[in-house]
Amino acid sequence: MELPFVYHSDYVAPLPQGHRFPMLKFQMLYEMLLADEVAVPSQFHRPESVSGVD
Repeated sequence: MELPFVYHSDYVAPLPQGHRFPMLKFQMLYEMLLADEVAVPSQFHRPESVSGVD
């Protein structure tokens, strides 16, 4: 059984410079997991928009 991941390249929150959890690290982790063959694309699930939420 493969470990599932959730990732979407559009999920970015405007955080101040030097924030403890910079958003770029999630994209870098995604790319590194694939490049190092720790994960395969089928393990990544892309969340869908929620309708009716403003």
